[in-house]
Amino acid sequence: MKYILYSPPHEMVREAFTRSTTGEEVPRKVFHIGARALYRHKKFKNRRYRSDFPSWDDTLTLLKCKTIREALGEQEALKNYCGEVFEIHEYQNGELGARVDGAVS
Repeated sequence: MKYILYSPPHEMVREAFTRSTTGEEVPRKVFHIGARALYRHKKFKNRRYRSDFPSWDDTLTLLKCKTIREALGEQEALKNYCGEVFEIHEYQNGELGARVDGAVS
């Protein structure tokens, strides 16, 4: 069994605010974020990228972890790098499986 880091589709809200320099009112806005996963570059194996799931980019391959411990390490590194927390899901035969409990959320 393999494990991947996956972020399901969700909405992000930017609240209304006033620009300090011009006094202009900026309205509240809702951003729709699609499903994403963690990928690695085919030539540069140490590089990680967050991209749409599934990705159509030929230079990226889905980062598949062999153990939950390895997936937790990737999840922690991603959280330290950008503050985003991706869920850990089972991945078998090209199908996205259930979320793994015990992962950092």
